[in-house]
Amino acid sequence: MTFRFRRAHVCVAVRDPLLRKLAYHVLAFEREKAMAELRLKLKEEWENWYRSPENRRLSYRVWVEQQALKGDKAAISQLRGWAYQAKRDERTAYLSDTVIECAVSDDIAPVELKGYTHHIHRDGAIVYKKEGITQMIDRGETIEMARPFENEGDNMVAGLHLAEQKSGEKRVFSGPREYVEKACSLVRDFNEMGQTALRLTDPIQQKRVCEMRSQDKPAPIVFDSPNLTP
Repeated sequence: MTFRFRRAHVCVAVRDPLLRKLAYHVLAFEREKAMAELRLKLKEEWENWYRSPENRRLSYRVWVEQQALKGDKAAISQLRGWAYQAKRDERTAYLSDTVIECAVSDDIAPVELKGYTHHIHRDGAIVYKKEGITQMIDRGETIEMARPFENEGDNMVAGLHLAEQKSGEKRVFSGPREYVEKACSLVRDFNEMGQTALRLTDPIQQKRVCEMRSQDKPAPIVFDSPNLTP
């Protein structure tokens, strides 16, 4: 009986949510234990196979790939483990939950922002730094900003400049409620200082921007020098 079938059986047979959750944990533990045993068995098979001089030309990875092609479950599991680790190593680390959501694959070239340096990571993320510290990450469909309202909102304003360069198909603030409220109020200031108005695609957030009164706003953000370099 496969673990997938056993999990489906638990979902149907166990009605109590707490017992069902416990059963899921037990199944997950048993599955990890079984896969670990398979990988140990695979390692032993490799060592036995490698003792033969004619077999020493193949690396362990190549041998595992060959075993996977033959349908060996442990070899397939090992390949998936390597692939998952490689994917984790290549992905730029998560920065913040204060985000501007943009359209899928809404990619732009790196933008020269005053006071920021940038580089492109292997996964395509554009990392913006100030004094060597990561401040923003543009992943195409999201712009993550660390500490968006510190230093008179420098990172938030810079993030809005990035969002302004994108298609505008989607432009939504995502994160803690306090962040969304402050970000909406800052858009009002941002638009008053710019030549064109930046619009949000979330109706509620855009309505909040339009209805914002001066007394609703936090301390004003200073825009004496634009973040975009000439």
